[in-house]
Amino acid sequence: MATSPIPPKILKDVGTVVVTGSLNPPAVQPWWLAHLGLISPGDAENARIEGVSPEFSVFELSWVRIEILRERFAATASSIEADKLRLRDLVCGIFFALPHTPVAALGMNRIVHYEMPSPDSFHQIGHTLAPKDFWRHHVKEPGLKSLAILGLRPDDQPGEINIQVRPVLGQTNVIEVSYNSHFQFPAKGLGKDVAPVLLRGLEAALKEGAAIAKSLIHDVGMKA
Repeated sequence: MATSPIPPKILKDVGTVVVTGSLNPPAVQPWWLAHLGLISPGDAENARIEGVSPEFSVFELSWVRIEILRERFAATASSIEADKLRLRDLVCGIFFALPHTPVAALGMNRIVHYEMPSPDSFHQIGHTLAPKDFWRHHVKEPGLKSLAILGLRPDDQPGEINIQVRPVLGQTNVIEVSYNSHFQFPAKGLGKDVAPVLLRGLEAALKEGAAIAKSLIHDVGMKA
């Protein structure tokens, strides 16, 4: 009796919202979020602050890590299925409170790490997505290091879809699939413009990112 193939194991599944623009890093701190009612006073008190300066503000709550540079804001939820709405509401609230902050682009991202059940299924990802026959004429022992695919947004809004597949360095038989739904704001975009895009598109982007990652890994890797 044939045994069922061992499925890949998800080691990491995170969601990140990234906003680029012209930011004031020290303005965004745990106590300020608590003052706005976006987190509880207890969360603010227990926040792990890694550093605050005119150039950056980095801190971590129990469920989200926030990093702000002068040109980039990022909020990453480590358990995205459980916290996707909380992530959406937090970022919406932050930029609702910063309505005149210049913003250029918004990225809605899902990053999944899969541990493949065997070396063969791990290598099958690279063999299928980046066939080696062509490269053997140019380099010795070619292998997949990183593959990036660009596509149009399905909603015809300004921006693009980016998908990247790569092995995770330092881990055995682990593949990362990252999905980026990039939205480009028109010239003179402002903080108040962030929430409508997130409310309209974050859940769909995270769902699509998970579906693409699962399809790539299961449909390709399990052929080995």
